[in-house]
Amino acid sequence: MKRYIPFLTMIAVCAVVVFSCKRDYPLVASASGIGGNAYLQVVHASPNFRKIFNQPDSLNVFLGSVKLNATFLKYGAAYPTGVYAAVQPGAVAIRLTVNGVTTPDSITVVTLQKTLVAGNYYTLVITDSINSPRDSSKIWLRDSYPKPTSGAGYFYLRLINGVVNGNDTVDLYSSRRNQVLLSKVKVDSTTPFTPFSTILNSSDTLLVRKAGTGTVMAKVSTVIFGDQQFYTAYYIGDTTALPAAKTRTLGIGRNK
Repeated sequence: MKRYIPFLTMIAVCAVVVFSCKRDYPLVASASGIGGNAYLQVVHASPNFRKIFNQPDSLNVFLGSVKLNATFLKYGAAYPTGVYAAVQPGAVAIRLTVNGVTTPDSITVVTLQKTLVAGNYYTLVITDSINSPRDSSKIWLRDSYPKPTSGAGYFYLRLINGVVNGNDTVDLYSSRRNQVLLSKVKVDSTTPFTPFSTILNSSDTLLVRKAGTGTVMAKVSTVIFGDQQFYTAYYIGDTTALPAAKTRTLGIGRNK
């Protein structure tokens, strides 16, 4: 697909959802870094969630009894966008919930028991294998940022290969640079953040290609990378998906 998927619009989630009931939940603030907290970002990349769990795929995300998102997290979206949510560290239950008939969030579909360490950054990519015991299949990541960074004149990029019903190892290719940026990335794999020189005020077209070939699996156009910023390329979707909106898609999201 040639467009960004919804979570890649870089527009922060700010709308308030009004429920027709009396129960309210506290929301966790978004932040890019506050001492003493852990930091969490959640991406919905499960094209078959509705089919697997026989539940709606518009989700809310809780840490224990504390609700993170203000609006439903839908397929192809992230909470928050461009930053992380600042959360309390320690042992937590991350719950994915859907509305009941009369009470919001009365049905917990998935519960993950995790330990969050203060000062660390985490990404949960909700996949069709969200209940897998393997963190690589969920996909659950402790985001490791290089120290020191390469400084001015560079940005960082990583690739998450989260497609389902496919087993292709892929490369991430830059049309502007005429080079492979990240190579031989298997399904359920995530590359480290890798530095590349920043080309200011210039857009790029990125392609996911079958490794070692020119066969294009997905692409995204008009990508502009900011200097000293960190980005994730998400290759997600179902290789056999109908409707087409949930087939293989490439998009770019900013981490910080």
